[in-house]
Amino acid sequence: MRLKQRIITLLLLLCSVLAVSARGESIIDIAQLISNEDYSRAKVLLNRYLSLNPEDDMAWYYLSFCLWNEQDYEGSANCLQRAKELDPSN
Repeated sequence: MRLKQRIITLLLLLCSVLAVSARGESIIDIAQLISNEDYSRAKVLLNRYLSLNPEDDMAWYYLSFCLWNEQDYEGSANCLQRAKELDPSN
């Protein structure tokens, strides 16, 4: 019975990862956009990504970076605060 539960859990996790990746919203893709200084596109994807993964501290950090580059300093600070709340060691 435990083996069945593990297999089902693994399949559900794999499906959710594939669903996010299929829409081009993996955090790696977003980091690449930021690396290429495509902040506006990264911001759109980050907002979508965070609606599905609100507990991802790195996504909040990346969104903060995008907002800072748009000179939205208050929004950037709020995102940094959220990232810090999720992972104080960051």
